[in-house]
Amino acid sequence: MADDQVAGYIRRGFPEMAVTFNGLAPGQNQTIILLDRVPVIEWAEVTLLLRVHSHNLASGAGVITVGAYAESISADEPGTTFLDQATFAAVALSQTTPSPTYFAVPIMTGGLTAGGLASMPALVQIVASGAQFSSGTILSATLSAQLSVKDGC
Repeated sequence: MADDQVAGYIRRGFPEMAVTFNGLAPGQNQTIILLDRVPVIEWAEVTLLLRVHSHNLASGAGVITVGAYAESISADEPGTTFLDQATFAAVALSQTTPSPTYFAVPIMTGGLTAGGLASMPALVQIVASGAQFSSGTILSATLSAQLSVKDGC
């Protein structure tokens, strides 16, 4: 491998799945965890490769946002998840999002990423968050994902 090349790999994310936000009233939000405690500490760069197979957002009734939070755990409180909810590397799916479509969402790039996480966490949590704007439509999307990871060598 040449000096300017970085080794990259595709890691398993989640298989095709329906994500449905049922029972939300206008103005309400709900978050669904898609992947939890994903180890990323050994990688210099992590990108979420998100496939949107279909969605029902054409009416403009809401938005589904998919992204990653930096995550930490503690041996003192193994049942507690600590999230950096101030920083969210994400993409928003709306009525203008084509279906099907594909997004490459930078989660980490050498520790500093515009739109990505600002630190190098040990773990990340991948979530989908639904925000209902108007009634009449249950927000849903069929999604799948992989992670593109690169080491720093």
